Amino acid sequence: MPVLKVARATILKCKPTEPVSYQICDCFEDYFPQPIEQHLRTLNTRQPVLGLQAQIARGEVTRGQLLLYTTVCFTGQIMNGGLEGFLDNCPGLIADAALVLREHGAPAFSAAFDRVAAPYLRVLDAHRAAMPEGAAEVPDSFWQEIEAAYDQLDLAAAEEIDAIAYAPDRDADAKNWFHALEARVLRYVLDHPAEFQEA
Repeated sequence: MPVLKVARATILKCKPTEPVSYQICDCFEDYFPQPIEQHLRTLNTRQPVLGLQAQIARGEVTRGQLLLYTTVCFTGQIMNGGLEGFLDNCPGLIADAALVLREHGAPAFSAAFDRVAAPYLRVLDAHRAAMPEGAAEVPDSFWQEIEAAYDQLDLAAAEEIDAIAYAPDRDADAKNWFHALEARVLRYVLDHPAEFQEA
């Protein structure tokens, strides 16, 4: 299936006077109308072992789509239920979130997330190596091991990430991990419209 994109020259409703967190959510809504958002969610939930990164090579998503989708899901889940909420609800995005943070997050943010995600990433890596290419079904053992990974969670690192996410000056503090991540990803999204719009 070719990459799903919005119509050429789609006008984004985000305004530079709004907080970065609002702007990136506006881009998500404009670039991922229901059919595209559903496609990305299906890729993410049907093949959680692979994540979205593998879907770039398969021609299912663009790099920009991965960045925007993963960032908004990651920050949104954390704001709604803490980092544990993200890990519980989005196991198929854990490796993608680690990638996004390595490339666009503050080094300390990436390191803290890597500490928290390490047991989950081990499960993902082991199953990715064992899964035949194109396997349609995720084995029950994957879900059991993902659930067990919670027992190895670095709670101190998770609490540090949550505290920074909930900081009252988050949207005004350029050094806040979440503000900085969203600002960098937003800049990429705005600079690469061809990754979201039809030619």
